[in-house]
Amino acid sequence: MELNKQKNYQIVINGTALAYTDYILDYQDDIVLRYEDTDTSFKLRFVQWSSTLHKELSKAYFINAQLEEIHKEYTTLNIKADEYCHSVYIQSEFFNEFDFSGTEFDLQMNLYSRSNPKPNTNS
Repeated sequence: MELNKQKNYQIVINGTALAYTDYILDYQDDIVLRYEDTDTSFKLRFVQWSSTLHKELSKAYFINAQLEEIHKEYTTLNIKADEYCHSVYIQSEFFNEFDFSGTEFDLQMNLYSRSNPKPNTNS
């Protein structure tokens, strides 16, 4: 529901819209980062959930300018012992032409995340 919030999607049960916001502990949606060299902006939305969503691990969702989810990845903040359940939504026109498959994506992910590096197999 939160992923498609900007599209005004709802789940209606017996005429009443599901109030998923009751499960939100913390919320921030006013984060905008701008890469000045290309004048590209990234709008970020952060949600901390009060509990796991059907044992779903925390994810970052990449959303293009048409508000379509084009990729998702587990966040590096999955702390299972603390039950720190969260979602990060990153929206940008940058993702309109972004290739999330293959070697180029692997290189891009290495820049994005310093944790969980691939093991060196050249031993």
